Amino acid sequence: MHMVSRLTSQMLRAAQADTTSSRGLRNITNGDAGLLQGFNFNNSASLPATLSAHYTVSFTRSSGTIQLSIEDFIPFRTLTALAGTTHFRFVAAAAAVNFRDNSYDAATTTSVNLVYNNNIATSALTLSMTLPANSTDPVFIALGIEFLQQVNGDHYALYNRAANACSIIKEDTLA
Repeated sequence: MHMVSRLTSQMLRAAQADTTSSRGLRNITNGDAGLLQGFNFNNSASLPATLSAHYTVSFTRSSGTIQLSIEDFIPFRTLTALAGTTHFRFVAAAAAVNFRDNSYDAATTTSVNLVYNNNIATSALTLSMTLPANSTDPVFIALGIEFLQQVNGDHYALYNRAANACSIIKEDTLA
């Protein structure tokens, strides 16, 4: 099943959880946006199957700050990488989504390119992003990993459905 179909299906489940709106008017804001947490954008590579390093994410709604911390790890032991991988990087994204107005505020960040090896641990990483402070919209935070190959000093993305993973790792809705 294609990603758009899977995401649409999950969004429909979230909207159908709306028990306050009339049929035909149900929406995600009154439903359960939390059903999107854990959604894997790549059906062939889930984030938990690709990355076993421990990470934490915190979101402070009053300031809009997001901190994603990844503990140090040895890449060969904690990543399921593609053949030919020499480097990798983390990609994070966050969005405060207003489903009523079909609008959003988004932020993204990327780690430095890290060496894929079997004996040297990465340093602990912190990825930071900021959304507008005091947003009343549901916030979704995603983490992804991209595998790279270094050739003649340049890094090229290894585009392969089998490995690059990205998942919604946190959803935050005002109660």
